[in-house]
Formats: sequence, C-alpha cells, structure tokens
Amino acid sequence: MDTCPVCSKRDTGRIGNGHFFCSNCCIEYDAKKRVYGIEEDGTLVNIEM
Repeated sequence: MDTCPVCSKRDTGRIGNGHFFCSNCCIEYDAKKRVYGIEEDGTLVNIEM
C-alpha cells in the first residue's frame, strides 16, 4: 500500500495503470507522485506541488 503525497495517509487505492486515488483528501496521483485535481466533468488537472 502506498501513502498519499499530499496528506501522507494510507487511504489510497489503485484506479488504473499507475494511477492512484486518496479517499482522505480526494486527489488523484500517479506513480511519479504528480498530483491531479478532478474537475466536475471528470477531467484531471495537474496541480503543482
């Protein structure tokens, strides 16, 4: 199990090939720890950390 790069919690799960979702802070991130916000229409927006 992986930890979230934003909140460091372990409430994460795999949602695709190399993509993960944190249910604690509701963000998506990839294997390289790039963080994405989820828009209302479901598109991903890269969030610079």
